[in-house]
Amino acid sequence: MAAVYAGFLCCDYAGLGPPWLPSTLKYTGLLLCLLTVLLGRRRAHTRGDWRTTTLALCLTAVADIFLLFTPWYVPGMMVFCCAHIAWLARYRLSAVRPAAMVTGAVFAVCIVLLLTGRGAPVLYIIGVLYAGLILTVTVCAFRSRLPKGMRLLAGLGMVLFLLCDVNVALYNLLPDSGLHHTFGVRMWLFYLPAQALLAASCVAWPPSPASGD
Repeated sequence: MAAVYAGFLCCDYAGLGPPWLPSTLKYTGLLLCLLTVLLGRRRAHTRGDWRTTTLALCLTAVADIFLLFTPWYVPGMMVFCCAHIAWLARYRLSAVRPAAMVTGAVFAVCIVLLLTGRGAPVLYIIGVLYAGLILTVTVCAFRSRLPKGMRLLAGLGMVLFLLCDVNVALYNLLPDSGLHHTFGVRMWLFYLPAQALLAASCVAWPPSPASGD
């Protein structure tokens, strides 16, 4: 993981390697986080927590296929919104239903706009929804009923996730800024450690006696 992280940061900062290499290394790092959770099932706190974390990371992996390797950013952002609802299910189950209802309504509006040829604002609408979800999930991570160590790692992971997305927003909103390249590099500077912490928050602890593992 450390080698993959160092590799794509060198590529991003110095422009080393072929164009496909940074994205491939980034996605490899994300898959390693997912694999860590999949192989760490018996170390998970509970089976339910393991399933929810696995679902969230699987959705993240699907979203990143769109965002790293295709120009289809809208479906990628939609899948990312679903990933955050999965994280929300981990931290505060009672918040999932209202979040899912709002997300479904926004998705329906965006699909209508796309089908009627008025899709220009769709990415911005999804972006606002996404911002609301990640802020909610970050707060809920720190207030969850997970054991203290898990809660701390999950909360720190979400803070880094949020910092990544702040840089994504700045990268896209300030294309002519002298810091444009820096914003682009900082995305994954924060993003992969965020995913690693979220994965570790699930499998780095002795299982609960009630988990059945």
